[in-house]
This record gives sequence, structure tokens and C-alpha cells, in this order.
Amino acid sequence: MRLLRALMRRQLAADGALFLDAAALAPTVAGGGIALLGGAGAGKTTTLLAVLHRHHGVLVANDDASLHLSGGRVVARGYPRAIEIRREVLPHLGAAASLLTAEADPASPDRALYLTPHRLAATLGTQLAPTAKLSALVLLARGTGRPVLHRLTPEQGAAAVAANLAAADPYEPWLQPHLPASAPRPEQAHRLAQAVPVWRLAQPLTALVESAGLLADLSASPGGLR
Repeated sequence: MRLLRALMRRQLAADGALFLDAAALAPTVAGGGIALLGGAGAGKTTTLLAVLHRHHGVLVANDDASLHLSGGRVVARGYPRAIEIRREVLPHLGAAASLLTAEADPASPDRALYLTPHRLAATLGTQLAPTAKLSALVLLARGTGRPVLHRLTPEQGAAAVAANLAAADPYEPWLQPHLPASAPRPEQAHRLAQAVPVWRLAQPLTALVESAGLLADLSASPGGLR
């Protein structure tokens, strides 16, 4: 399975896919999706859980997604893997915390809960989908006070995308001489930022309820909020 995953990701990269440190969700199976960008500790999983718990929708990816630009459309693709929820963020998730704790893998370590995507979706009453057409990209940042959602310029958006690019295949480096995975090009990030609105959400984790509402509204009007 590891080898098949590596081969698939390398082929997708050769076809122009960009791999990012991103979570992705959609309001409905047919609706436009949102990708949440950010490095380790940015709050991608926590924010994703807050939106899914309060507004349901569809889980596409957690912390590992590829974006595919074709014909002016951007499609996010998720890769099934165990979802890690740090126990330290549970107090910020409200009623979802007890649900997730009860359904987590009993072998989860002291520092985190682990759930499969299917178990997570069932626990939160959401659906799963392998892909979603994106209507917005959101760069997560830590903030204070009330959450603030601000639309970035195409240049700022391209920089945000470029800063969160990930290797297509970090799993099987021995394949590189046989099936090279080329590095993403800067112009790919720029084209992506031109095709989809890019936003920055500055939030404290203590205000996830409000952040979830902002993201739910954004999914309905990805280019119209200010």
C-alpha cells in the first residue's frame, strides 16, 4: 500500500498536482469546498473538527491534500490516513470533545486521540468524499480577540500557498531515480491563487465557534466577504 500510494502521488505531481499541508472540507457533497492551510500547530485539525461538528458537511482531507487546477477549476483530493487530535485542544472543541474521546482508538497515546476518517465522520455526523471542488483557500494564523477573516491579494495568496507546499512523496525516496517527483514551480502557486480566492483567518482557539461560523458563511460566498 505504501508503494502504491507513493507511485500514485508521484504520477499526480507529474500531472501538475500540488501537495500541501492542508485540511479540506465541503458544505455538501456537491458544494464548493474550503482548504485550510498552515504548518504544524496552526490549528488545521482543530478548526476542521469545529466546522464539521457545528455545520456538518463533508470531510475530504486532514493535514494532507493535493490541489489540481484544470480548466479554471481547483479540485482538492484527500488521502485517507489516521486523524490525530491533540488532547490539549479538546477543551476548545466543546461537546465534540467527549464524542471524539469515546470513539477514539483505545490504543491512542496519552498525548493524542486517533480516529480513522470513517470513524470520525460517523462520530460527528458528517460524510466523506474523496474530492471536492474548491471555492476558497484559508490560511490559518493564531490571533487574539475575535476571529478576523481577511482576503489576501493574489500575490499574498500565492506566497501563502508556496509556503505550505509539501513533498509529493515523502514516503519512498528510493523511487526518485526511477520516477522523479519534480519540485513544485512558483508559477503553479500563483495560478492557484488566481483561480481561487485566498483568505487569512486569524483566530484564538478559544473562539472556534465564531471561526466555524465564519468559514460556513465563506463556503456560501467565497469571493464576497470582506
